[in-house]
Amino acid sequence: MDVTVNITGIVMCCNESVCGLELGCGYSIEKCYLDDFQFKEEVENGKNQLVIEYMGSRL
Repeated sequence: MDVTVNITGIVMCCNESVCGLELGCGYSIEKCYLDDFQFKEEVENGKNQLVIEYMGSRL
């Protein structure tokens, strides 16, 4: 049986030099515009601002 796993996260405070970076086990970092992000509604507060729970990750 084949299993496919996709892990979605937001990498903040970096530039595009991390795109394509191999994280091991076949995982890599890809650029995605926020408007195309499938979880945009979950991470925004409706005012084009990150939900407060994500603000700590900016540090």
